[in-house]
Amino acid sequence: MKKYLKKSIIHYNDQEVLISSFGRHIFLYDYNKKKQQKIRLPFCFPRDLHFGIHPLKRLLRSDAKEVIYDKISKKLIVIRDSKIYRISDNKFKILGTIKGDAPLFNSHCIHKGIIYFGQYDQNHSRKKSSIYKININDKLEIAHTFNAGKIRHVHSISNDIHIKNRLWVSTGDNDGECLLAFTDDNFKTINNLGDLSQGYRIVNIGFARDHIFYGTDSLIKKNHLYVQNRQSGLRQKILKINQTAWFLKQDNAGNAILGTTVENGDGCQVNYSSIFFSKDFGLSWIELLRIPKDIYPMPLFKWGTVSFSNIGDSIDDLFINFEGLKHLSGFSVSIKTILNFGDDELRKIEIEKKRFFENNQHLMITIYRLFMIYKNNRDIRYLNVLLKCIDIMPLKFLIEKKRLKKEAIGLYESINYSTN
Repeated sequence: MKKYLKKSIIHYNDQEVLISSFGRHIFLYDYNKKKQQKIRLPFCFPRDLHFGIHPLKRLLRSDAKEVIYDKISKKLIVIRDSKIYRISDNKFKILGTIKGDAPLFNSHCIHKGIIYFGQYDQNHSRKKSSIYKININDKLEIAHTFNAGKIRHVHSISNDIHIKNRLWVSTGDNDGECLLAFTDDNFKTINNLGDLSQGYRIVNIGFARDHIFYGTDSLIKKNHLYVQNRQSGLRQKILKINQTAWFLKQDNAGNAILGTTVENGDGCQVNYSSIFFSKDFGLSWIELLRIPKDIYPMPLFKWGTVSFSNIGDSIDDLFINFEGLKHLSGFSVSIKTILNFGDDELRKIEIEKKRFFENNQHLMITIYRLFMIYKNNRDIRYLNVLLKCIDIMPLKFLIEKKRLKKEAIGLYESINYSTN
């Protein structure tokens, strides 16, 4: 389990390398050589005065938000505290500075060796906002600038996996500022598909041959997961969601994962974050997990979020990062531990009981997963193991144990009543 559960942020993972961070420390693990490199970035005051205390790290915004790895060239870029670092041979050099602290987590794209990312800052006065690029010679340049008053900031830049040379841009935040746009000529021209309203406030975008798919990120309207036809531009609501949708990752086979965020606003109607999974390019979704928000106030200690690592070719390489969520904040887990949970795991838990679990985080993510499996398949075996897992929660979780047991029994009664 130590291989699949990490006390760090995972930025990239494939069959060759895993890249993670903790504060200003960047770690590269080579699977073939079974060797780890550690790079320490310059000290930043006051954000690095967290002393390893996770709530203080959140308060000070200590983590490295954007770590970019090009699997072809092996180039490694870190963006932190407005500085662009090029990492090579356990050393770093500064390529330049940008406006804003860093882009949104894993919101960049790499196209023909050029790295693109957007300016993401508060920008309350709506000054001009830029899309940056780092060319193959490590030169930092501006690829495009939105004029003052056009947008607040850039949410993401994405490669279209089905149309060669097409890059997508999403922006926010208010009505009139929400672009769902693409360029086929490296930002010389930009074509917008939406009406700039909150209905097109989007962070990440997924791609199929005939359609694109995404979730909305509105704080003032109800949010949904959509598919939008490439030719007609018509879009369809696939699923209503109870929070804002931020991060989405997919592979080329049609597998996609999407996470929702707990924020303050009418667009967030519940106090938990959900993780959804699709096997058909966003045409249908199943809810994998619901993780409650922790006790720390928002936005001072950040929102309750799940984010995802970048991957190689398979969704099996993906790690899920948790922030501001109960019992899991500051940890990352492999998607394999969630998708591959089945009969073998049930038997192991029944035999090994408490010994099966590596730590409390492993136990809690198993409990959260069992809730959703039982809700979806109504197999009483999963309820029995769920109750056993709740029973072995530590004594310090006494109040939580009572709440979860009551919830599990209530779920059983609601399913049993609806069946009869």
